[in-house]
Amino acid sequence: MRLALFEIHRGCLSPAQWYEDCRYDDAAKWLVFGLRPSRTCLDQFRDRVGPYLDQWNRSVLQTAQAEGRTPMKRAAMDGSFAASYASRHTPIKAKALAQRCQQLDAALAADFSPPAESPPEPAPAADPTPMVVHETQPCGNRFVEPVSAADPTPMVVHETQPCGNRFVEPVSAADPTPMVVDLAPQAGNAPEPAPTAQPTPAPTAEATSLSVTGPATVPALPATPAEKPSWMAKTPGGRFRQRQRYRRAQELIKKRQKQQKETMSRQAKAKRRSPERMKISLTDPEAPLGFDKTKVFRPLFNIQFACDLDSPFILGYDVFAAVTDANLLGPTLERTQELSGPMLEVVLNDNKYASILNLKLCDDLDITMYAPLPNSPSQPAGPVPSLGPPSVGPGGCGADPGRPAKQARLIPKSEFTWLPEAQTYRCPAGHLLVLQRRGTQQRTDGELVESQYRCPAEHCQACPLASRCTRSPQHGRIVKRSEHDDLYDALRQRMSQPEGRAVYRLRKQTVERQFADLKQHRSLRQFASFGLKRARIQVGLLVLAHNGLELLKARSQGADKATPSLQAG
Repeated sequence: MRLALFEIHRGCLSPAQWYEDCRYDDAAKWLVFGLRPSRTCLDQFRDRVGPYLDQWNRSVLQTAQAEGRTPMKRAAMDGSFAASYASRHTPIKAKALAQRCQQLDAALAADFSPPAESPPEPAPAADPTPMVVHETQPCGNRFVEPVSAADPTPMVVHETQPCGNRFVEPVSAADPTPMVVDLAPQAGNAPEPAPTAQPTPAPTAEATSLSVTGPATVPALPATPAEKPSWMAKTPGGRFRQRQRYRRAQELIKKRQKQQKETMSRQAKAKRRSPERMKISLTDPEAPLGFDKTKVFRPLFNIQFACDLDSPFILGYDVFAAVTDANLLGPTLERTQELSGPMLEVVLNDNKYASILNLKLCDDLDITMYAPLPNSPSQPAGPVPSLGPPSVGPGGCGADPGRPAKQARLIPKSEFTWLPEAQTYRCPAGHLLVLQRRGTQQRTDGELVESQYRCPAEHCQACPLASRCTRSPQHGRIVKRSEHDDLYDALRQRMSQPEGRAVYRLRKQTVERQFADLKQHRSLRQFASFGLKRARIQVGLLVLAHNGLELLKARSQGADKATPSLQAG
C-alpha cells in the first residue's frame, strides 16, 4: 500500500510503471523492502483495494474532523472529464457491431465444435469373386486381377518398381476407351544425367507431367479455409473473450439508444438525432463518447469532486459514465455524505447545476446553493443582441449579404415582475399577463409543472416595446413559470448581493485548483486502465493520498486548531 500511494502521488497511475520502479527506483525499492513483485501481483493488488477505499477515506476525514481541522459544512462542487484508456480511433455503430458479432459467433462455432467423425468402414462381405494376386519380390511386379460375374470389366494393374512405370487399363463394354497413364519418361527423350554427384530426388505426383488420352476426370483441389478479418482475435481463447466484450457493448449501446430515443421524443423535431448514429468504443464499452477539454471526440469518464471551503481536504468524489454534469448533483451529494458524515449546508456550483430541479433538491435537503444564473429553463435565450451597425472590413465591405442578419435578443423573462398576491406577471410596459394554461413538462431529471401566461394581443400591438418584446404581436408575448420558480428568484437575489459574490469567489480557489493539480501533477488527464470500476479505484487512491498528506502536513505544522478559512477574494 505504501508503494501504491507513493506512485499515485507522483503521477504513476499504471501498475506497469510500479513494476518498473520496483527494479530501478531506489525509493520504490525501499518502500517494498527490496521485494520484486510481479506485474500481475500489482494489478491484482490494485483491484483488491477497491472495496476498502471508502472506509479508508472516511477514516481520514473523520480523524481530521475530530482534530478540529475542518467543519465539513461548506464545499465547492464541480466535474471534469478524463480520457478513458481506450483508443479514440475505433468506435463503431450498432449495425457494424451486430455484423462483427455474427462473424465471431460463426468463428467460435467452428472453433469449439467437435471434429466430424468419419463413418466406420463396413465389414467386407463374403465375395465369391476370385482375386488372384501375383507378387514377385525380386523384380517388384504385382498383378491384381479381379473377375466378377456381375461386373465382367477386368482391371489390370502392372507396377514395376525398377522403371517406375504404371499402366491402368479399364476396359468396359459401355466405355471401351482405354485410359493410359504413363509416369515414365518417353523413349528417346530420356534426360541426360545431372552433372552433380548427388542424385536428383524423384519427382512427386503433382510435379510429374501426365499424358492422358481419353475422357479423364481431373481431381479437385482441397478448399482453403477462409481468412479471418484483421479485427478478429487470432486464437480461440482470444475470440471467446472478444465475443464477451462485444456482447457487453451490444447491451450498453441498446440501453443508450433507448435513453436517447426517450430524450429526443421530448425535444423539437429540428433538434432530434437518430439513435442509429450513436457509436460505442469496443475496447472500453462503459466509457461514453464525447468531447474532452481539448475538443477531441473520444471515450471519457466524468469525475466529480466536492472540495472543502475551510480546509484543503476533498470531502467527496465519484466517477460517472456521463458526458455532461446534468443529473449528477444528487448522486455527488449522497456520495459526499457517505464519506464525510453530515450533509453539507452550503454548496458552490457552476451554472450547469443551477436547474430548477437541482434547486428543489437542495431546498429539500436544507442546502444553500450559490451558482451563476443560467438562462431561464422555461424561457429559452434568443439570439445575441446587435451592438451597432455591421462592422466594415479592411476592404470597405460589410457583412456577408448572403448570410441572414442576426435578430436582436428579446426582452428576457427577468424583466417581467412576478406579483405573488395576484399570481401573475407585469410586463415592462406595465400590463398584466393572463394565465392561459398549465401543463406538465417531462425532463431527463424529472417532471416539472409549468404555467403559461400571455399578454393580451391588443396591448402588444399598441405597445412601443413590441418589436423588442415579441416576434408575434398579434398573438401576444408568452412567459412560462414553473412551480419552483420562487427558488430560482431566491438564487438570483443571493447572487446579486455582495456577500453571495464574495462566497462564490472561493470556488476558483478550491475545486478548480484541485482539478488543475491532479491533471497537471498527478497525470489524471487519462486513466491507466479499462472500465469504470478501475477508474473509480484510481480516483479513490488519488483522494486518499491527497487527504492523507494534507492531514500529515497539518500535524507537522503543530496546528492544534482548525485550519483557518480561506479569505474571500
